[in-house]
Amino acid sequence: MPSFKRLIEEQSGSRAAVSSSSVDPSEIVHRVVNVLESQASLSRSKHYKRRVAVLFTKTDIDIVQKELGLSLDDSMPGIRWEDAGMENDERVRAWLRRNEPGFLQLLETRFGDLRFFPVSAMGKDSSSGKAFQPQQVLHPLCWLLSSRQVMAKPQTARFAGRAAEVAAALLVIATFIVPLWLILRETLSRAHF
Repeated sequence: MPSFKRLIEEQSGSRAAVSSSSVDPSEIVHRVVNVLESQASLSRSKHYKRRVAVLFTKTDIDIVQKELGLSLDDSMPGIRWEDAGMENDERVRAWLRRNEPGFLQLLETRFGDLRFFPVSAMGKDSSSGKAFQPQQVLHPLCWLLSSRQVMAKPQTARFAGRAAEVAAALLVIATFIVPLWLILRETLSRAHF
């Protein structure tokens, strides 16, 4: 985000890393909105009905963590996946209200069910020499999946997965094994006469 780039440059006294994107995030959101308007059910008069997870990346950088008031850990969301990311969503929104109000307004105007997720692909400063350990990268996925009733709770999801396996096994038995057994039984009964 432009404001983070400025902040990093001010605090470090040098230009932000070359790997920083030069594309304004608002431009990316406008592109996504254009695609959704042309290919999905997004219209100018209504909020988009599906959930939208906005990932706030590079939260392993100390300045970003300080500004947002975060401390990353990779704990999985609690019992309800529906709650994934809630503890950090308001922190990110508050920061955006102060520093990028137009960007926040753009997102909140177009998307009704929106949540912000601070994530880190590396989990640490790349200069530390330690192995990468992604942080909170599953939270957005858990939250998005929780909109499906069967995925609302991890226990329910595991049960549904097992039930689907049993149903698939029964379908295979009913489709292939039972008819095969009936044919074999009929063939054997004819052979005895």
